[in-house]
Amino acid sequence: MFTSRTDTVTGWKIVNGIAKSDLSRDSSYIGMVSLIAAAALVVICTFISDFISKKINKPLRKLEIVINQVKEGKRHIVEKFDNSEIGKIGGLLKETVNNNLELKEQLLSLQVKEREAELQLLQAQINPHFLYNTLDSIYCMAMIDKEDRIADMVSALSDTFKISLNNGKQVIHIQEEIKYIEKYMTIQNIRYEQRFDLILEIEEDIEELFMIKFILQPFIENSMYHGLEPKIGKGYIELKGEQIEGDIYFTISDNGVGMKDVEEIKKGFGVTNVIDRIHLFYGEEYGIQVESEYGVGTKVEIRIPVMVGENSPRSEEGKNEYTGCN
Repeated sequence: MFTSRTDTVTGWKIVNGIAKSDLSRDSSYIGMVSLIAAAALVVICTFISDFISKKINKPLRKLEIVINQVKEGKRHIVEKFDNSEIGKIGGLLKETVNNNLELKEQLLSLQVKEREAELQLLQAQINPHFLYNTLDSIYCMAMIDKEDRIADMVSALSDTFKISLNNGKQVIHIQEEIKYIEKYMTIQNIRYEQRFDLILEIEEDIEELFMIKFILQPFIENSMYHGLEPKIGKGYIELKGEQIEGDIYFTISDNGVGMKDVEEIKKGFGVTNVIDRIHLFYGEEYGIQVESEYGVGTKVEIRIPVMVGENSPRSEEGKNEYTGCN
């Protein structure tokens, strides 16, 4: 192949020649380089595509596994997810499923306990009228024989049963809970020959409010048996009740022997039962606080919310009351 041009100065004609073989050789080289580059690009694109696909499909596959496990009713999800957007969705689903299963297990446990309590109640069920009439007869016999201490104990015991049974209701007026404590202490003082003084400071405004029953008695009993009974001489239990900023506070204090470890009081069955019932009925934010000084005494503070209701859970006026002895 030839090319030519004329020099404007000299007027000479300049001719350049290139062999065709040289052109073909360069063209083949360029073609080969282009082919290699194209192949390399295809390989790189394939690798990148596969990497991206795995990056997306792997968490999607895990997400699919979790969904299938949920469908199959698996109780606990153990798959782990990365921090990608899909991974975060999978992790959230896993957490939600596990929390839901945990709540279902707690609900099932509560239902089992409730059923067990119902069975125990049925097994221990007695006719309240028969009980009251029997206690009434014993009371009358004691009065006729001038056994005042027996009559007082039977009367107090009858009153505690009335409040305890209460037609199976779990919510009572605060004044009834206080009355229960008074009758309970009457029985214990007859038994222990008036060793314990009960001091009550209950605001009148809270007496008609409601509360779940048997919250106070386990702490009164704990003060008496573990605080005052080991103490030499007389002792006192002071029970205060007041309303502060929408909550009811009961404070039970004694001048007994005290405790070295306040956590011990929470290990007793009665106290543990009260704490569980408060949490279940009112919420985890309510409960008790305990302070104690060894050799000085113990103070327990119980906090529950104000509970107002129109329908009184108390027995009908005059029902199951003593009518006297003829």
